[in-house]
Amino acid sequence: MVKKYATTFLKYSSTAVTLLSLLQGSIANAQQVAPDSGAVKAINESSFAKHITVLASDDFKGRKPFTIGEQKSINYLKTEFSK
Repeated sequence: MVKKYATTFLKYSSTAVTLLSLLQGSIANAQQVAPDSGAVKAINESSFAKHITVLASDDFKGRKPFTIGEQKSINYLKTEFSK
C-alpha cells in the first residue's frame, strides 16, 4: 500500500517539477512591451462610443454568425482598421 502511494507521489511530483520549470522559464523570458503611443492616442472616449453605437445599431441585425449582420460588422471593422 505504501509503495502505491510512493509511486503516485513520484509520478505527480515529477509532473509538478516539470510544469514549474516551464513556468519559471516563461516568466524569465517575458518582456514588457511599451504600448504604441499612436494607438493609445487614437483611442478616445468619443470615437470609442461612436464605434460601439454603430456596431450596436439595428442596422447590424444583432451580428449573429453567418448572417448579413455579421458580414456588415466585418466590413465595418475592416474599413475602420484600414484607416
